[in-house]
Amino acid sequence: RNEKVASQTVFGSLVQVARADGKPVMLRTGQASVPPGSLLSVEPGNLVVAQETLIVVENGSVMRLWHKLELPEVLGSALLIYRGHGRDVEAVMELVREGDAACKYGFFDFDPAGMEMGLSLGLQGLLIPRSWASLTNENPWVKAFNQPDTFWRQRPSFERIQAEATNEIKHVVKHIGDHQLALMQEHLVEHRVELGLIIIE
Repeated sequence: RNEKVASQTVFGSLVQVARADGKPVMLRTGQASVPPGSLLSVEPGNLVVAQETLIVVENGSVMRLWHKLELPEVLGSALLIYRGHGRDVEAVMELVREGDAACKYGFFDFDPAGMEMGLSLGLQGLLIPRSWASLTNENPWVKAFNQPDTFWRQRPSFERIQAEATNEIKHVVKHIGDHQLALMQEHLVEHRVELGLIIIE
């Protein structure tokens, strides 16, 4: 039993990363790359993020699909990092905040809770569907994959971001509310929905 606990502690301290174009990830001990569908597990202190463009990804299952992300061309070689869960989150976010990255973006569910999470982490921008304005409750794809019940459960999050959002993000938040949108990352990625970058000001 003690060996199991020790193993969980050791592996629990690692962060999961991949590069969007599959090229090597820079480590203090050298370079490493992983094939599509796999992630590199590394100690935070061994990961070189200085001058990198980072994308924090909310969902672990989506992280494994990094090769299917339809990113803007300017982010084609970004370093993707899984947000983690529980105590892992703070370790990842400390790396993001203090690692001297050039740009810090996030990719979350396209729903009130995902937007709120993205806006609360000190990031510079969010990846959302590039054609977000076309995602209405009349859109056949939205009808197939939207989860309006999830939207209503997240009503408190929606009210908070509605009050706090500014500039273009305010228009996105209004659109999410108008159409009761709750679109999961998994569906966006599996259906190769093109992503666009919206800057947090």
